[in-house]
Amino acid sequence: MVIYLKKMGFLVCLLACVTQPVWSQQAPLVGDSMETLKLSEPLHAYGRLGGMCTDKLGFLYVANFRDAVWRVSTDGEVKLLTDALYGSSGNVVNAEGDLLQANFYGHTISKITRTGEVTTFLSKELNGPVGLAFDGENNLYVCNCNDNRILKVTPQKEVSTFASGKGFQCPNSIALGSKGNLFVANFNNDKILQITPAGEVSTFATVPGGGGNAHLAYSNNNFYLTKIKTNTLYRINEGGEYALIAGTGKTGVVDGPALQAQLSAPNGITVGSDGSIYTNELDGTWSTAGWLQEAEPMVIRRLKRATLDRIFRTTYAAQGLDSAQAAYWRYIKDPMNRFENVSTLVSSLGWQFMIERKVKEAITVFNLQTATYPDNWLGSYNLAEVYKIIGQKDQAKSYYQKALALDPDNATVKAKLEAFE
Repeated sequence: MVIYLKKMGFLVCLLACVTQPVWSQQAPLVGDSMETLKLSEPLHAYGRLGGMCTDKLGFLYVANFRDAVWRVSTDGEVKLLTDALYGSSGNVVNAEGDLLQANFYGHTISKITRTGEVTTFLSKELNGPVGLAFDGENNLYVCNCNDNRILKVTPQKEVSTFASGKGFQCPNSIALGSKGNLFVANFNNDKILQITPAGEVSTFATVPGGGGNAHLAYSNNNFYLTKIKTNTLYRINEGGEYALIAGTGKTGVVDGPALQAQLSAPNGITVGSDGSIYTNELDGTWSTAGWLQEAEPMVIRRLKRATLDRIFRTTYAAQGLDSAQAAYWRYIKDPMNRFENVSTLVSSLGWQFMIERKVKEAITVFNLQTATYPDNWLGSYNLAEVYKIIGQKDQAKSYYQKALALDPDNATVKAKLEAFE
């Protein structure tokens, strides 16, 4: 049955939407793709690469393991922050928006304010610092590559050894996971170590690569790892399962589908505000025998992830709504996605469709949400809200009742339902 409704100034074709999986043999998933940013000016690498991070405004910060660090927009606008560092390696942005930049050779951490003022943030106990990360209480953790220690720096700048031992082999990068654990990538072997808040260390994953790991980033229950010597990029879920997501192993700056693209010594890595993965690489030939010494520039690569939103939208545009739903279920069934907060992703997708005044698509997505999470109230609540917006009060009340049955103490749903009485 097709129902035409005129609501909020636009015409909606509301189709009966399925609540069970729709399967199709014509629903190939959209893949990740790699591209190279066009920069407003060159980033001089001199054959070396430092770390990368992102701030809440979406700017990228990239270092060259030499003397410089730049701020780069995702549109490629480059601004040099300073070229007076000594081995600019890992970095992180603090809660105030200032950049903390580790200096590997100087055994210091510099602070660079948003106005460009450079001062020494910390100099004691550092020995080849690289990776930096904050926890939820604003404590800073530092990877000391040279003496295989992880330092903890309190907001008062009290420094202590948080973790150490033979498991650390030049700890190079550190990231905070969703449960408060820290994860450290070793440069001199293929292991990623997990450190609990109590300081207990265990092996989280061993990602093959013949020579060690480079840098680690975390987003939405996934870690992303660069393997500098094998020109590859991996994704690791919170269960320690890993998958190659970019690079053939051959050296080069070749864009295209991620698993066919070529990378050139990917080192720093960060997740942008748009969900894309950014790495810095050398625009030249990489040899496993050592760093290039030529003054070749650095390039910034962007891996556009095949997110649920992108997969659904692209498949829908190319093949229709049934195929988009089939692609959704294939995404859900992928073991690598089992730790993602998919319900939140689905809610976001559905409400984006509503913002775009695509009611049929939004209802389809929220029906998928209820089918995926039949014991969760949120899908039914989302459907109730949509039906209320388009003026179908009986449908809205029915879904509010379903949501309340799933979560009887939900004050928000109770208030919405009482409005219909």
